Amino acid sequence: MWAKVITAAERMPGQANGSSMRVKLRHGENSYKCTLKKLSKTTAQVKISTNDQGIAAGQFAAFYNGKICLGSAMIIA
Repeated sequence: MWAKVITAAERMPGQANGSSMRVKLRHGENSYKCTLKKLSKTTAQVKISTNDQGIAAGQFAAFYNGKICLGSAMIIA
C-alpha cells in the first residue's frame, strides 16, 4: 500500500530513497516496516509492508528507526 505524505525528508538522512524504517499510523500501537521514496523536497511516497485499511488524507504518520522518532508527516493522498 502506498501513501503520499508531506514530510521534511531532507531531515531524515539515510532514510529517504529506498531505505527501510518503521511507521506508525493514526493512534494505534501497530507499526509497519516501510520504504520512503522522496518525490520532492517536501513530499515522499511511503510503502508499508502490510495492508492497512482506513489510511486517509489528513491523517498523520510517524517514522521510527528503532525507538527513535525520525519525524512525522501528514498523509495527503
